[in-house]
Amino acid sequence: MNKHFVKITQTYATKNKLQAAIYQALKKVDHILLEKKHLETFLNETQELVKELNQQFPRCTPVGVDISTHDEKMTLLVVRHVMHICVYKAMINA
Repeated sequence: MNKHFVKITQTYATKNKLQAAIYQALKKVDHILLEKKHLETFLNETQELVKELNQQFPRCTPVGVDISTHDEKMTLLVVRHVMHICVYKAMINA
């Protein structure tokens, strides 16, 4: 069964309330396993969360999210100026 392992690989010191709120919201996704069918939902929800927080803190410089797939085994989410999240494909035989 294919699952995906989520790991925060890099964080930056937060500089404002927006970055701190994003960090607090996303730090809980570190070291979790996702079913393959939930990967796209996870990526979309992360983008929506950042978009909503950008709207809550209009005086802060907006934070963007870049998603890139390096190969079939890894997807990288860069939440600019906050953190990098790697999503690795994990092989689990159960």
